[in-house]
Amino acid sequence: MSRLCTPSATLLLILLFSLFAVGQPAIFASVEASTTSWSYAYGGVDYDNGYSVATCSAGGFITAGYTQSFSQSYIDLWVVRITEAGQVLWHQSYGGQEWDEDTWSPWTQGATGWFSIIQCQAGGFAITGQTPYEPGLWDYGGPRNDLWLVRLDETGTMLWNQTYGGIGEDWGNGVIECSDGGFLAAGMTRSFDFHEGELLLIRYDQNGQEMWHRYYGGPHKDSAYSLVECQEGGFAVVGYTKQSTQAEPADCWLLRVDQDGAMLWNRTYGGLGDDQGFSIVECEEGGFAIAGYTEIGDDRQMWILRTDASGTPLWENTFGGPDVDQGHAIIKYSAGGFVLAGFSLSNGPGTADVFVVGVSESGELQWSRIYGGPQDDFAFSLVESSNAELVIAGSTKSYGAGDADLWVIRVPPNSPQPTMYNVLGQLLASAAILATIIVLVIAFALVYRKKKYAASL
Repeated sequence: MSRLCTPSATLLLILLFSLFAVGQPAIFASVEASTTSWSYAYGGVDYDNGYSVATCSAGGFITAGYTQSFSQSYIDLWVVRITEAGQVLWHQSYGGQEWDEDTWSPWTQGATGWFSIIQCQAGGFAITGQTPYEPGLWDYGGPRNDLWLVRLDETGTMLWNQTYGGIGEDWGNGVIECSDGGFLAAGMTRSFDFHEGELLLIRYDQNGQEMWHRYYGGPHKDSAYSLVECQEGGFAVVGYTKQSTQAEPADCWLLRVDQDGAMLWNRTYGGLGDDQGFSIVECEEGGFAIAGYTEIGDDRQMWILRTDASGTPLWENTFGGPDVDQGHAIIKYSAGGFVLAGFSLSNGPGTADVFVVGVSESGELQWSRIYGGPQDDFAFSLVESSNAELVIAGSTKSYGAGDADLWVIRVPPNSPQPTMYNVLGQLLASAAILATIIVLVIAFALVYRKKKYAASL
């Protein structure tokens, strides 16, 4: 019995306990991996966010957003690769400059843009967004935000990156890989005498060399958020335009351009209030479906608009309540109809909550779901998994370890919210516990040795 009370035995017991404590997040993850539905927050003690999610050809998912917890300076581009069960394979931040703290609120997404990530045909990933901002520094681009295109391999190693911009602010909001293996990035520029902002398209080859760039718009603010390569060739781009004055509400703007960026036609949609399109898909039967919001009185409603191949509206519908509701992503669902994701201030337990809606081929509401907790929770992107479930990416302040965390939910359509976990936050907390235990063990051992030495004198 006395041998069990020796310092070495005590040390062994404490170390075993610490290893068990640190192992708990992995145990939780493995249990959750046995189910197809899960909900994870990823992040540390500071601000972390997710703006885009894509499926990976090797299985699992890839997300892109911002991180403050794991940044090299203040806020960096953050890419997190996860398995089908939501477990982290790797995560990596990219950057190196300071970021203006006032520019990354979810409420200013029209002014700052967000990162968009895609899987590439040759393997790896491409991301567009904007470079970090700090006047006078030129590590990435100019003295203000520049459009930023980043190419990564499968492990997150940067293969190359390109920036575009001038003395003003330039943002990338969307990117696609073209059928020839190159890329087309879309966003907005305030450089080159475009003080309010022009819609910007930049075409790159597969090695990141610029092939052409074009500006679209009038004397006031215009921007692109999402784009697709069309079945008949060329591209369709959606965003917004202000055609009268800067103070006037915006209209949703759909542009159709050819392979060289020459405009074939453009259409605006909206009423007396503010109307914006954030995401577009091309339908197999022709035409496009757009998700965004439309302003009705003092409130915003999540909005879906369906057009034919020439941009003529076929139908539209709105979803939400008496407050602000926005749609930020849309997919064509394999079982028919569409799924939209965004956020709602009209419904749910928090200030803002993730809002997911399923609609039929003709726009009728099929189902809707709210996901969230007592604080702000947003959805900015979604994809369909291999087993027809929905994978939704955004940010959460209701769960997780810090000011905000990247939030990824995997659920069947119209499904309740699954159990919530924070992966990287749990690992950080476990590491802190382990460090504390090690310090206590060392202190205990030193005190014991000192007492034993004093007793021997």
